Amino acid sequence: MAGPLAALRNAVETMDVAGFTRSCHRSAGLDFINVQVPSTSPFADQDFADRIAEGRTLAHSICGICHVVPDKPNAPLGLSFPAPSFAELVRRPSFTEATLRQLLASNHRRVGPDQAMPNPRLSDNQIEEIVAYFDDLKAKQGR
Repeated sequence: MAGPLAALRNAVETMDVAGFTRSCHRSAGLDFINVQVPSTSPFADQDFADRIAEGRTLAHSICGICHVVPDKPNAPLGLSFPAPSFAELVRRPSFTEATLRQLLASNHRRVGPDQAMPNPRLSDNQIEEIVAYFDDLKAKQGR
């Protein structure tokens, strides 16, 4: 089977239509194609990088209104209370992925001075993206 597969691969790479039709599955008398799909994505690292980038975007647009977010060009609004920076949050011993997920999924009652932290109403996917971004920040601070 290596010969026909190599011929097919060569025909595809060289864009040889005649060679492709001579070596495709139908020329071998087969009426089907067997497609194997991996159970896990071979691009998992890229998916994680995209998730971090999406989390950074959410952090800048939503959290950055009150918190100092790394790489954000503008400062947070002048508030009557200081919201902790992301750098400060990731240094806290009580800060974990689980506590961040719980906080972001909650309605944020009793958070901040005078219970002032608003509820951003994030989807589960958005929460995971922000968690991935925080995880990346924590790893960078550990270096």
